[in-house]
Amino acid sequence: MKVGVPTEIKPDEYRIALTPAGARELVQRALAGGLLPGVESWQGYVVAVAVLLSLDELDSAARLYTEWLELARKQGSAVAFAHASSFRAFALLRRGDLPEAEADARAALDATTPLGSTYAYLAEALAERGELAEAMQTLDLAGMSDDHHAYQTAVLLDPRARLRIASGEVTQGLADLLAAGETIGSFGMHNPSYSAWRSQAALTMAGLGDRQEARRLVAEEIELARRWGAPRPLGVALRAAGLVEGGDEGLQLLRESVDVLATSQAQLERAKSFTELGAALRRSNRRAEARAFLQEGFELARRCGAIVLAERTHAELLATGARPRRLVRSGVDSLTPSERRVAQMATEGQTNREIAQALFVTPKTVETHLSHIYRKLEIQARSQLPGAMAESSS
Repeated sequence: MKVGVPTEIKPDEYRIALTPAGARELVQRALAGGLLPGVESWQGYVVAVAVLLSLDELDSAARLYTEWLELARKQGSAVAFAHASSFRAFALLRRGDLPEAEADARAALDATTPLGSTYAYLAEALAERGELAEAMQTLDLAGMSDDHHAYQTAVLLDPRARLRIASGEVTQGLADLLAAGETIGSFGMHNPSYSAWRSQAALTMAGLGDRQEARRLVAEEIELARRWGAPRPLGVALRAAGLVEGGDEGLQLLRESVDVLATSQAQLERAKSFTELGAALRRSNRRAEARAFLQEGFELARRCGAIVLAERTHAELLATGARPRRLVRSGVDSLTPSERRVAQMATEGQTNREIAQALFVTPKTVETHLSHIYRKLEIQARSQLPGAMAESSS
């Protein structure tokens, strides 16, 4: 069936869709006809690809959202462009491509009538990159409602909670998490693939001394994640459980998190689990074993553009007695692979539009990449790029 074309779904198919295999089968059927140009098809397309995200098929989801973005460009539809950019930002965020996710989210917000959830995606990407103040300002721009029974509010409460906790407002952040969880649950959404609010709340509660409730929450999330079977939500829940539990049992849970995420395309979550396992081993005075996990976490965090995580992992490596390569926040070595590619193409004389067409991104995405590149290379203009790039290779 084609997306957007009404098709009768038999009662048994609802039951089948509760399993990953059944959901995948229904999504494949829904996407078999490709994306239709009509507005009515967008909702069906978004829902179908969102299921792929919940199944951890992040590469496929990013590709399908890219196809939608290209169709929106060809049609000159500003609304479709904003939606496609926003949803692709979410897919890239899940995958751990933080600079690209940030660029897409900014492009979506610059379009007409941006989605409220886009503010949440941009705030999450900024937070992972260490820009907490800008992340909070971004959420403020969304104009969060006081109605905690609205789904849109729950979408914004989750990242606001994490930002508050990271900023030291732990009690307020926990209240936001619990409110987000209650609202999401009222809509019948219990799958932690959509929101891992329980594991974050458990970590916060454990920090406040309520280990009993922390254990209950994280055990519930593990059960739900195992039932669904996708690696990313299970790996996240196991990592939280390991941190809540501590000791030898905690180490075992952290190892299981690393093993589960080995098959996941969620590179940032893999980096976090490597780091937490390495840090726990270091605290247990198993420094030699810790180094391998920390080094893997460090490299993954750098590739994701996760500055906060990379800095923490670098510090953990130093604590083991290792001599990791310098954590570079400026110069060509600090560029992500995507930024390096854009910089090279710009150095060769290609325009922003030509680069965007070659890389299947928006000109706004290229502009965002270039602003990051200029800041890291400590230059002010495109004309300075060739010299800055050549200096690094000499």
